[in-house]
Amino acid sequence: MRPLILLNANSSGPAPNEPVTIDTIGEAPAGSTTVRLSPASASKVVPGKTGFNDIGFGGMADVLIKSINSRDVATLSMPLAQALPAGEHEGATLLYAPFGPPKLSNGAPNPAFQATLAGWLSYVATVNHEAESIFGPGGYDFEIWNELSFGSQFLNEENYYSPARETGSGSVTEALLDETVAYIRNPAHGISPQVGVSDGFASQTPFASGANVPPGTTALSKHLYKSPMSIPSEYTPKPGIRPRNALGAPDSTSSGTSPHPLYTPLFIPTYQSDFPEYYLTATQTETVIRDLAPITTTINKVPHGRNVAPPGGTPLQVWMTEYNIAPKGATIGVGSVPTASLPQAEQAHAQAKALLRSLVSMVSKGMTREYFFAAAHAHSLNMIGESFMSAVDADPSAYPGDQLGGETMRGFRNLLPHFRGPGPRGPARQLRLLSIAQDGDHAQFAGNGTTAYPTLYDRDVLAVFPFQFSPTSFVIPVYVMTRNLVNLYQPNLPPNDMARYDLPAETFRIKLGNLPTIHRLPSVSAYDPLLNRSTPARLVTRKGGEAVFELLVTDYPRLLTINY
Repeated sequence: MRPLILLNANSSGPAPNEPVTIDTIGEAPAGSTTVRLSPASASKVVPGKTGFNDIGFGGMADVLIKSINSRDVATLSMPLAQALPAGEHEGATLLYAPFGPPKLSNGAPNPAFQATLAGWLSYVATVNHEAESIFGPGGYDFEIWNELSFGSQFLNEENYYSPARETGSGSVTEALLDETVAYIRNPAHGISPQVGVSDGFASQTPFASGANVPPGTTALSKHLYKSPMSIPSEYTPKPGIRPRNALGAPDSTSSGTSPHPLYTPLFIPTYQSDFPEYYLTATQTETVIRDLAPITTTINKVPHGRNVAPPGGTPLQVWMTEYNIAPKGATIGVGSVPTASLPQAEQAHAQAKALLRSLVSMVSKGMTREYFFAAAHAHSLNMIGESFMSAVDADPSAYPGDQLGGETMRGFRNLLPHFRGPGPRGPARQLRLLSIAQDGDHAQFAGNGTTAYPTLYDRDVLAVFPFQFSPTSFVIPVYVMTRNLVNLYQPNLPPNDMARYDLPAETFRIKLGNLPTIHRLPSVSAYDPLLNRSTPARLVTRKGGEAVFELLVTDYPRLLTINY
């Protein structure tokens, strides 16, 4: 276990603060920019830092008091969105004001920004001191910021002031990343160079690149959530976005005029999209493949790829610092027909499959780390079973037992030991997938009967992800990368049998190349981490460094192990 510590300033409590009660005299109407305070409340005001809670965008001190005159009339940082009645209101005095622009309009450093930055760096130092005292030097990593889609109003004082308090230039997020990485990497601050630093500002955008972060940054963060989507009913063409087929060629008709015509695909299959590898499949324009691939490509002339580095720095890793799947938004499909919402037990089973799939696929394709959200108390995203947490709440002094942890935790516990070993002890042997043969023709969705738009068979989406855990041993998660995790395959099974939702095991034969060529035949086995039992697998043929293996495959990883 290696802690990843989030450095953040969520606007619900963005800085050290002192709670205050603000007593107003008389009602202030909506649109007002002044309120009258009681003398006691007026005496507590620190202009620019004291404010009312939850009457603006919904955060701590989200409407600030800019000034207060001798008659105890407070001038507000923005007009009231709605009437403020007379009486007591919750408020706070922040130790630091919201971030303004890093530079003034004349190009000089902004003293207000620098003051809040100094507070932020003090916070970084305090958190580091505490972390080091618990985990030891270098025994932890930092992520700078969480997500910009919520709780990030403190990064821009314009969320607090209307009109703006000051004019200036510069990106707060870029400056904050630069200054924080510089602080952590400065030897004078005594922080171990083994502490990794991830750019959390990158977590929800495809445009962040290893080329434009400060040297000393370790990784780009990603939070690749994707809600279930029904195709074609929820597919919406976007102006200027041109669909392409699986070979990368344009494949659409267009309407409208330049520069943003509307493109409509020539063929759209019918299926429910609900699977964890979505951002590895190029189903939409924004994928994580660009940053994982050993091939450098560009977006808006900015390079992306596994080998991209900032000037004077080293190539960045990619960390999935938050992921889970919430299948409660999906509908159960019988074939391709949605029928009903997914019950709780089935949600837990789908999550177990999704997280095992996500872990082996993302790491195999180059994701250095993956962190899952959340352990508990996160509703449909709980990884630990509710029965376990209920038992803890009932008796915090007693460990409830592993058996109550739930299917997701059991799956991880069963999966991970199969990857332990000394590793290749040198360059990893890169196996080659030469061919795939499927017994039968089960498919993910039907084509339109033409060679241009064929049916997507299970053999087309078979996942084969080799890992080398010793110089002569390999463990290979193999599964069908189904597009819909909540398909009801076997409705005649008992309602409490989660196998109803598992792809019935199919026989596949895979041909691998670049295997060791030592004389003795390898031992071959397969293991199901959710069922915790061996499954059929065998060596069919072998010639030199090539061999054909046969195994039974379902829609979550079974581990093919090959030992020479």
